[in-house]
Amino acid sequence: MSKDSDIDFREPRLEDAPKIFELVKDSPPLDVNSEYLYILICHHFSKSSVVALDGSKVVGMIAGYLPPQKQDTLFIWQVVADKNYRKMGLAQKMAKNILSREYCDDVKYIEATVTPSNIPSRKFFESLAEETNGSFSINPLFTKEHFSSSHEPEDLIKIGPIQIRLEVTTSR
Repeated sequence: MSKDSDIDFREPRLEDAPKIFELVKDSPPLDVNSEYLYILICHHFSKSSVVALDGSKVVGMIAGYLPPQKQDTLFIWQVVADKNYRKMGLAQKMAKNILSREYCDDVKYIEATVTPSNIPSRKFFESLAEETNGSFSINPLFTKEHFSSSHEPEDLIKIGPIQIRLEVTTSR
């Protein structure tokens, strides 16, 4: 594992999809989606997503998109960090990378859904709200009845309006 300063951030590329898929599989309790979905993230949503790289190793990823009916909102769909890179602020740096892009110039809000038991994700979003000086709210969105399996409910997290634009270097 390299020092934190050796981590590069960039838009995901098609060749990253298999590595992202494996990273998510190795990161329970995250929902593992089809490999095809990660290909689509790298192809269709690269401007609103990011990978963190230690050399050629994908050590983190945020999948995000701008919902068609809310172009001022970045919806963060999935956040993952390699177990050896957690508690280093990696998720925060990845989010900053996305928000600093020209593509997200009009973004005033951040949304995500999180299960009640996912305390680390909730803390990440609370911290992101503080850093952007945006208000933080959490409300029920998808109940157990919306899912066919024993999936937990998903609460909607909303941050914003963002008061502070985050500036970072996109890569070295």
